[in-house]
Order: sequence, then C-alpha cells, then structure tokens
Amino acid sequence: MERNMSSSIIDRISITTAEECYCAICGVPFQGFLFQNKEQAAGTQPPGVRDGVQHGYNPTVVTIAEASAWIDKVHILGYDAEGDVAFISGQGQYTSPRTITLDRQDKRNSNVPFWLGYSCYRKSGNAVVVFPFHWPCYEVFARALFPTAKNPVSLVDVEDVQSLFSSLSNDENGLTLETGAETRYGRP
Repeated sequence: MERNMSSSIIDRISITTAEECYCAICGVPFQGFLFQNKEQAAGTQPPGVRDGVQHGYNPTVVTIAEASAWIDKVHILGYDAEGDVAFISGQGQYTSPRTITLDRQDKRNSNVPFWLGYSCYRKSGNAVVVFPFHWPCYEVFARALFPTAKNPVSLVDVEDVQSLFSSLSNDENGLTLETGAETRYGRP
C-alpha cells in the first residue's frame, strides 16, 4: 500500500474511544468536565455529584478559560508494528461520542500511519491500540522523569512509554493506576 500522507487522507483519521475517554497521564476526561461554582469552591455548598462521585474543578485553581485552552485537546501515543516504531500524534480533539479526530492542519499528524485503524485503550479487530493524553500532562510527565533537563520532552523514550501504557491499560477507557482518587471518591 502506498504511504502517501496527503491532507485528504489525514483528514479521515479517526480514533474509536469508549463512551468516556480519559487522559492516560492525568485521568481527566476529554469531554464533559465540570467546574465548581464559587460557593462549592469556598466549601459553603457541596460539590457536584455525578454517578455518586464528587466532581468539579475548583475555579480558583483552574479557570474555565485556562482549561478550555488545553483540556479538550488530544494527542495519541501508539505503536506501528509494521514500521516497528512508536509514535506521538499532533493535536486532535474529542469530536463526538466515541471518536477522536486528528487535526489535519497539524503537520505532526503526517507521522501517524493513515493506513491503520485506531482504538483507544482496547484491542478491537486489527485496530492499533493508542493512548490519548493532554500535551501539558506529557510535559509534566517528562519533567518528572528528567527534572534537570532543559528539554525533558526530547529525552522521553516513546517506545518505553508506549510499552508501559500497554501494560497498564484497563482495556476500556484509561490506565489502571492507583492515584489516591479511588480512596477519596470510591473509584479510580
């Protein structure tokens, strides 16, 4: 198969997700994020509850404007077995229930093998399993690995991270990690 990376083909890259899809690094969903109101943030009202779990960003810590600049932007980490190489996509977005679409305007998406199918966190037929994440989370992750480096992102071994994420996948919508949230809210 010819590996032409024209923008018309890249425009068709969509990634299948579960009903809810979470960042592989921070665990925040790419859609439906909630914010507390001022009274909830001050503790004079109880926080919002969804499915029996307390939710909501404190707007004094992260504002809606700050969060909307990055929280719904998605990158994917995957592995092209045919090319024997791990890859990180350019920017994409959670565009509809169960779908992430890569931004054809982002030149970094030309590195994503267009001839493959993709599925987040779970094996589905011949689809390549990929792991979605926020770029700022990846930068924090890299800084934690290489705290004194000038450009820690450039030092991350993408193949090792892809292998690690594969071993931790819950085969549904996130990674199986013990973060402490499961004890605070009753689930990861």
